[in-house]
Parts: sequence; C-alpha cells; structure tokens
Amino acid sequence: MPRKSYSVEDAAAQLGISYPYLKNLIRDGEGPRVFRLGRRVLISAKALEEFVQQKEELGEDTTISSQPEVQSLGNKTGKGGSNGDRR
Repeated sequence: MPRKSYSVEDAAAQLGISYPYLKNLIRDGEGPRVFRLGRRVLISAKALEEFVQQKEELGEDTTISSQPEVQSLGNKTGKGGSNGDRR
C-alpha cells in the first residue's frame, strides 16, 4: 500500500532537499500544504505531488532557488549592516 502522508523530514528526502530548507519553505508559505495529526506535522502524498507539479509548471528548481535567497540575505546585511548602525 503506498504512503498517504510524509513527515516533513521524509518529504524533504523525497524531494532531494534539506529538511531545514523545506521547513523554511513551509514557514514562508511557499512549500507544500501541511496538516497536523496530534503533534505531528504531515504532508499528504497528494499535496507533495501538487507542490512538485506547481514547481515544474513555474519552471522553478527548489534546490537552485535557495541560492539567490542566501545571496540576497548577504547583500542585505552587507549594506550598512546593524554593526554600522550602532555607532
């Protein structure tokens, strides 16, 4: 019988991305839909498939899209970062 749901960690493994990156996508509203079962946060197999299809249709590669985010964070802190503001 095929799996009907995945933990966030298992879903990340299925997608080939890191667990923290998938958690960030979910937190930012850009990841697959989640539901709670008790304390567990789960992703249905259907929601995971829809997430992949949506990314394919948009031509996005989630493993590549993380690189510009990291660079933009570095740029934000590099432009008059908080250390310069404290003086």
